Amino acid sequence: MQIDETYANFALLAKVTVTTDLVGVQIGAYLNVTGDTPIIAIRSETHFVAHQFTTRSGSSWSFFVQAFNADGTLASGADITCYVYDKPWALVGPFGYGLAVWDAAGALTFHSSRRYLRVEALLTGADYRTSLPAATYPAGRTYAVIPAKLIGTIDVDSVASGSIGEYINSFFMQILGFKFGATTLSGADCLAVEDVQTSTTPNIPEHYDYVDYAYLVVDVTHQ
Repeated sequence: MQIDETYANFALLAKVTVTTDLVGVQIGAYLNVTGDTPIIAIRSETHFVAHQFTTRSGSSWSFFVQAFNADGTLASGADITCYVYDKPWALVGPFGYGLAVWDAAGALTFHSSRRYLRVEALLTGADYRTSLPAATYPAGRTYAVIPAKLIGTIDVDSVASGSIGEYINSFFMQILGFKFGATTLSGADCLAVEDVQTSTTPNIPEHYDYVDYAYLVVDVTHQ
């Protein structure tokens, strides 16, 4: 961790547990955060978990996370532990005594009373479908993952239903999920979205691959 008057380190804003449920047409959970530039780390020891997307309106951020069973199917009623980090000036007091550093604009870049993001490792790979990520870590520590981007595949298709002027439109999204053991981290190919509907307007068939991955593994033992 670098402490100076120019760069701010990400500090823990909150630790929150969300429970997945049916949200619109998807199963997952929204984590709503007010902040400057928040990021989230997620973990579960019972399910594979993934962060599918983020939306923003001003200082309001919504993170959509999902949980999956061992066979890669969506899990409802699953708990996901989320660690929210942001720049120190986005956090509110009390700060108490300690070392404080501000930048030239008067924004707080560091305060010793805060708990800061601790990066353990960077997991990378060219194609998670051919080589799922896996790692082993020391016992007695707790870890979470931060995805750098959406990792998965998207398939859009349309076929004639058999009725004149009617089509069966489909949208499928596979996504890379992670689960922690006592000392292990493992990945799985999970079905995040399965949407099949009839329509009078056919989809344009498309396929997208976002299969190279980059995940930060962070130590959240004391957070």
